[in-house]
Amino acid sequence: MVWRSPPLRTRRSRIVADSGRRHHSSEGTPIQPRFEQEKVNDLLREVIKLSQQVGQLEKRLDKTGSVLRAVYELVSVELQIEPDVLAETLAAVIREKAERAEATCAKCNRPLGDKTKCIYCGEERPAESIFDVL
Repeated sequence: MVWRSPPLRTRRSRIVADSGRRHHSSEGTPIQPRFEQEKVNDLLREVIKLSQQVGQLEKRLDKTGSVLRAVYELVSVELQIEPDVLAETLAAVIREKAERAEATCAKCNRPLGDKTKCIYCGEERPAESIFDVL
């Protein structure tokens, strides 16, 4: 059995089906509320704005990658760092980050994730390095 909403009655006792649209008893066709179109326009503007921000972040990330590569090229020549040493160090940093994400709160023993403050008890996580502060 399919449930249906009860019909709405107007002042003239005329039954009008509830379709989510406004209906005036003197008109034959239902009208859309104006605020719905305004809400759609607001959402479209927000999506466009977010899309532009994503594009800007992608450009910044690309520039940062280029700068990082240039710094590596300069430093690797000066300090005679081999690419495999860089790869090993990067893997160690990624492992440390993953381990930090699995850490628990020292006070209530609940998971902290990558947070600096426990959402359950408010205990601050001590910074282990300068990169925890950034």
